[in-house]
Amino acid sequence: MNLIKRFLIFSVIVFFVVVGLSPRALALDYEELEERKGEDINTNKVWTIKFNNELDPESINTDNIVVLNDKNEEQKIKVECKDSKTVSVSPLESYEEGKTYTLVIKDQVKSKKGNKIKAPVKMKFTINTTQTEKPESPKVPVVVLDAGRAANDEANEIGPSGVKGKDINLYVALKAGEILKANGINVVYTRTTDSVPWSANESIAARSKIVNDAKADILVSIHCNAISTTATGSQTYYLKGDANSQKLASYIKDELYNKASQNGVIEESTLKTLSSVNATAVYTNLGYITNPKEEAILNTQTFKDNSAVAIASAVLKYLSIPQKVYITEVPGKTILLYKNEKYTLPTSLDAKMSDGTISKVTVKWDKTSVDTSKEGTYYYKGTVLNYNNEVTFKIIVNSKVDPGTSNAEIKTINDINVKITEGDKYTLPQTVEATTILGETIQADVIWDKESIDTSKAGTITLIGRVKNYNKEIKLTIVISPKSVEKKIKVVLDAGHGGPDSGAVGQNKTKEKDITLAVTFKIGDILKKNGIEVIYTRTNDTDSWLNDKNTELQTRVNIANNAKADYFVSIHVNSFDNSSVTGVETCYFGGSTKGMALAKNIQNEIISELGFKDRGIKERNGLYVLKYTNAPAVLVELEFISNPEKEAMLKNPEYQQKYAEAIARGIMKTIGK
Repeated sequence: MNLIKRFLIFSVIVFFVVVGLSPRALALDYEELEERKGEDINTNKVWTIKFNNELDPESINTDNIVVLNDKNEEQKIKVECKDSKTVSVSPLESYEEGKTYTLVIKDQVKSKKGNKIKAPVKMKFTINTTQTEKPESPKVPVVVLDAGRAANDEANEIGPSGVKGKDINLYVALKAGEILKANGINVVYTRTTDSVPWSANESIAARSKIVNDAKADILVSIHCNAISTTATGSQTYYLKGDANSQKLASYIKDELYNKASQNGVIEESTLKTLSSVNATAVYTNLGYITNPKEEAILNTQTFKDNSAVAIASAVLKYLSIPQKVYITEVPGKTILLYKNEKYTLPTSLDAKMSDGTISKVTVKWDKTSVDTSKEGTYYYKGTVLNYNNEVTFKIIVNSKVDPGTSNAEIKTINDINVKITEGDKYTLPQTVEATTILGETIQADVIWDKESIDTSKAGTITLIGRVKNYNKEIKLTIVISPKSVEKKIKVVLDAGHGGPDSGAVGQNKTKEKDITLAVTFKIGDILKKNGIEVIYTRTNDTDSWLNDKNTELQTRVNIANNAKADYFVSIHVNSFDNSSVTGVETCYFGGSTKGMALAKNIQNEIISELGFKDRGIKERNGLYVLKYTNAPAVLVELEFISNPEKEAMLKNPEYQQKYAEAIARGIMKTIGK
């Protein structure tokens, strides 16, 4: 049998049976499959047939795929393409219990290239007779929410002010999960903290395993875009050729606009995040974190909450599940009391509902009364029916028995606004200016909900104060401005090659792409410790852009230019047909005096550190990353991997560290550090 010409992989599922073949085998070498029986073979059984090549949709019809009853008569069925390689077969009229049927795929089924299967494929199946005795419970949909990035795998999802995409991704995923759970969905997270047990290179495989092990119906992978400093809006990818994925992506785009006022687009993709899972999967970029204006929006509580609502709403819409009205928040309070003052905990509170309304809810407290006989800060926990979180009342009992202010009735007290600089000392005021009903101006003693404030970080702090004989809260707003800081030098480090492009390969199979990534990380660690901002063009071997040889060099350039890098350093190793050739060289773009200076400093430091043959600095105007990068740029050729002795050194972590230290010194010497 000519297996190369056979293209059909036939997989009839009970709970989805996957038939595994070697990469070269394109067909099974039998024509009749084993008869299928079991509790799940019911009167409305839907069979799924998977092929390993894209199908000619015109060949997928009820002429070429049929179901025969035990009298050899055709059963009325519906045949449809689920995607470019998958076909479903379902009955238009229910099968009869206890009867045996035959599913037939005729040899007229074709691939897109016009190849046919060599012979018809048949499979008998018998309908279960006891299904009515054991009705199946309605399946609870399983949705996996994947918060992109984690731990040290930050990639370029970092905004100009330092906001990290991984933190936004996680918040939105967890919040969306709460909403879906409230609507009866079984939610699985790929991560719930910043700590994950996998490395950056293992990330996609590890996350995909979680999705597939959960037998998920839906995967939503949540990210922030990082390829432009000016672009705005959401971007949602769907799996190429998957109509269901496209439908879900469209819903997410629309809901992000409706709920979070975020314009967006959808695009088809073959990202591994989408293609390596069995679920209907989408990959959503909430916005461009590298755009300073959009970074500020992405990091707001309102946007994150609304994005979570949007994603949950889109998933429920896709699943055709009406969204319930539920409690989203029951805000806690801080209460300021004087010593021995009487106070009763409220029996009801205002709750924020998912439809935007406010509703009164009954609260049950962990204590029945409030003791104000001793000064201090006390916490009272309350529970509300159908609300998963606790309600917290913080009660501060002030040491003052009597504020010392006259009993004059106060008419007005203005809120207080203060501006200070990061690190300044600030003491909370003990009195505030008040106006009595008689028009007198007095200094009234005030108590605050905090005893002191931390001024070590820039931001805004709001305190609530209380004055005796005044029934309104007083607000003290303290704006802490950041100290002016020296501009950080920004260096983009480019580990050459990657993905399917291994670069040069030594006689002992050492790959250039692995050496360049290892050395690049070591350089970055040294520069960071010396106060230099480091951006990597790649931190792994799996980024999707590495697969496109037509654009991958431009992507490296874009990363550097969008980051407004001060310097660009690309790491490579050399190779030559003659294995005796050795030496180190550093290339720069002609006409760039700063590039030439950087090349000289790096070259000199490497030769000084390692003592290898000095091939000098070389003008290379044809190298793409040097020509089109705005910053002074160099390309370092560490050594010749084609020389077995040098290959061993390049692979040795000790030599990699020496290279990194020398290159880092050359960069810092150029910067002036």
